[in-house]
Amino acid sequence: MVKLSHQKKKNIGGTSQFRDVISLKLFSYFLYLENITAPFSVRYKLPEGDIKEITINEGMKFRDFLALSMPGIAKPYDFKIINHKLAYLDFRSMSGNMDDFDKFLSEAFVTIRKEDIKNLAVDLRNNSGGNSIFGDLLLSYITDQKYSLQGSKRWKISQIYKDKLIADRNTESEYLKMENGTVWETGHCKPDFNKFKNDPVFKGKVYVLTGPFTFSSANLVADGMKQYKLAELVGEPTGEYTNDFGEAFMFTLPNSKIQMRSTSSMSFGTDCNTGSYAPVIPDILIIPTLQDKINGIDKPLEYILKTVKTNKETN
Repeated sequence: MVKLSHQKKKNIGGTSQFRDVISLKLFSYFLYLENITAPFSVRYKLPEGDIKEITINEGMKFRDFLALSMPGIAKPYDFKIINHKLAYLDFRSMSGNMDDFDKFLSEAFVTIRKEDIKNLAVDLRNNSGGNSIFGDLLLSYITDQKYSLQGSKRWKISQIYKDKLIADRNTESEYLKMENGTVWETGHCKPDFNKFKNDPVFKGKVYVLTGPFTFSSANLVADGMKQYKLAELVGEPTGEYTNDFGEAFMFTLPNSKIQMRSTSSMSFGTDCNTGSYAPVIPDILIIPTLQDKINGIDKPLEYILKTVKTNKETN
């Protein structure tokens, strides 16, 4: 199984840390492709060094496994108040219906104002991207200053992606006005005001949790929020370089009906360095241990909660 995982990782983009994470999340898919089914004989090592073996007689459906390993598929975002001190927004996916996301954000920030919460954590650790416009919509609730999610961006104009934007009800995009087959450059390393407007915006302290599965458009959000000091980033480096392809979308080949996935843009980081090859590095670097993960200990979130508590007691 280790050999299979290593083999499949060769076909995955992103940093080595991202490939490690995504290969685990998609391992059931790899088994399916290789026609490997239950029963499974699993050998594992305990922390003390002892080798154990177990037989798993029944497998599970692929969609059920994905719901466990990639929760953003079943529930793209969630919100709660922790200890009456911290508003926690688990932003797991940047895909789906934008009106639904806007309604979710509106209700969340109404609760934040009602509960007089002064600290917000946006968790991007389970977010592998989607449409970056979801990031702009989120930021319209957090800031009214100029910012950018990338230094510049080059778009390949195609009718296929235009059709996707229209289907997503993003009918005001400038992309739709461009000529198919051309390359459109935006950004030019200049921040701008958000196209979405919300009043009032959240004026408290914002934290962003990042990790190796923070990818694609979610990577852009992390980069932009760090560069323009819209939040303090906590956790692990993101799973993708700030200069990379984005705006992934699915389409179906007309004759074979095979589904394909492609990207429509090339983004350059907010530092405007087109030669940079590095992920987004958090302001507060916290690398969870394997034992932390096994025990369900969330060190980055614990750091934020401790900081919030300390600041409240000091004030």
